Amino acid sequence: SSMGCGPSPSAAAQSLLQVGAGDVAVRSLMALVDIAGGDCEIAVATDAAIALGHLCRCCHEMQRLTAESGALERLVSLLGSDNHGASVASAYTLWQVQVGQRDLA
Repeated sequence: SSMGCGPSPSAAAQSLLQVGAGDVAVRSLMALVDIAGGDCEIAVATDAAIALGHLCRCCHEMQRLTAESGALERLVSLLGSDNHGASVASAYTLWQVQVGQRDLA
């Protein structure tokens, strides 16, 4: 890790995939993104979107799982949020899902 706070995002994604939990991680994080309704929930959704973006960073399998989960539409909805942090988190995650993927662009 660059900050010494645990595994790098790509190492975390690889660990989840090795134990067959990649799709569970994606579904769990997207469930948190879905609750973005009020001020408290938008903070949770923002954090979940960032976590999902980190897992997709440099990991084509997590990118594929995220795209196939229907997450892109939900992330685009979050992108239009009045909350600037949520919009930025969504943009970051959408970028991380698509970077390096010819079929998802």
